[in-house]
Amino acid sequence: MEGKSAVSLAAALGAAALVGFGVSPGNTADLWYFVHASEQLYSAGWADTFSSPTLQVGPLQLALFGAVSALADFVGVSTTRLLGAAVGALAAGLFWLVARRVLAGRGGAWALLLAALAPVALGLTFEAYRHGHPAQFLVPLLWVLAGLEVRRGRAWLAGSLVGLSAGFELWGLLGIVVFAAAPRLTVALRAAADAVLVVLLLFAPFAFAGEFAMFEYRWLVTPDTLLGHVVEAGADYTWQLRAL
Repeated sequence: MEGKSAVSLAAALGAAALVGFGVSPGNTADLWYFVHASEQLYSAGWADTFSSPTLQVGPLQLALFGAVSALADFVGVSTTRLLGAAVGALAAGLFWLVARRVLAGRGGAWALLLAALAPVALGLTFEAYRHGHPAQFLVPLLWVLAGLEVRRGRAWLAGSLVGLSAGFELWGLLGIVVFAAAPRLTVALRAAADAVLVVLLLFAPFAFAGEFAMFEYRWLVTPDTLLGHVVEAGADYTWQLRAL
């Protein structure tokens, strides 16, 4: 069964990488902004990576984008396409992990293979990177894995998974709600503490060694949202309000 599982994983990784590398992403929205921002992370001025309030992704995403961008330059291929292959494969691999845990041997190797290929066929692994926000696909999968681990009483692993999800985009920390599935309150509390610790370890170097302006960003309230019914449209939408 292990051999067949490996085949399904290889198929998912290969298919996602092939789609990401071979299909033009068209409008990449925020993708190139984050690629350029990742360059500072690998420079002497790394501590000021988050000095601009407009940068609203975490260090793990920047590390991934920067590493792939550097590799693309080194081998002489398109950065956009190599990012598509790398992020697509990462998304497919993470989905395979979730599918394997959820199926837990049910349905056999074919069920796992079909489940692993489903997000590729549906274009989800492609969309995971196209607009520069892979967290929208990766973070919920990390939450599912964290929920499965906390049910088994593995507080440190569950907390680490949620903490790492916030390393892609900070809203990943909202995944602490899955700790309600813990068998005991103490397990849930330990997992939540570990998640917060991981987030602090990821962001503290930038907060203490450089200028950290992430929480100074202001969104604008739009009239077609729930908040737009109680707050004047066009008003500032602060991080504090977002957290609430």
